[in-house]
Amino acid sequence: MKNKKNIIGAVAVVLLIFLIKTGILNISFLYLSDNYKDTNFNIITINSILVGFLFTSFGIFTSLCNTKTYKFLESTSFINTSQDYMLVGIYSGIISIMLALINIFISFPIINIIFFKESYDLKFFLSLGVLYTTFLSIIFFIFAVRNIHLLIMHERKKTKITEAEMEDIKNLSEKIRNS
Repeated sequence: MKNKKNIIGAVAVVLLIFLIKTGILNISFLYLSDNYKDTNFNIITINSILVGFLFTSFGIFTSLCNTKTYKFLESTSFINTSQDYMLVGIYSGIISIMLALINIFISFPIINIIFFKESYDLKFFLSLGVLYTTFLSIIFFIFAVRNIHLLIMHERKKTKITEAEMEDIKNLSEKIRNS
């Protein structure tokens, strides 16, 4: 799992630098435009939602620890991998939120940093960090949702409803409709 996270992180960095250097991705809207504060607040909102979902999923996932399925999946490292995805997504989202808040509320003196023979402002690197950690948060959110989906599908396959239980469900739904 650690190798996979490192590879994903490295690929994300290389991809981000490539997109910026080729001009395909322009991140100046995160720090130069007139409404850069609104854009950063929007990114904070997106990350807050992702972190909230991941944290809730992590709690639900952890609450399953007394089930037979959990014990079986723990032996296959599925649980550790899923929890790692969730935690990396949570941490990435929190870091992105903090960087976006710094980008909004703290004004830095203009400090130019030489990077790939070009000069960039410090706000550029903060914005790059916001974008990178948001990207990681989204990727690991997708991985975590996929694993949760696999767990749900595994549980559904195990669950069989008997005729008596089906009749009880029909009676209950009938009572609800009539009330």
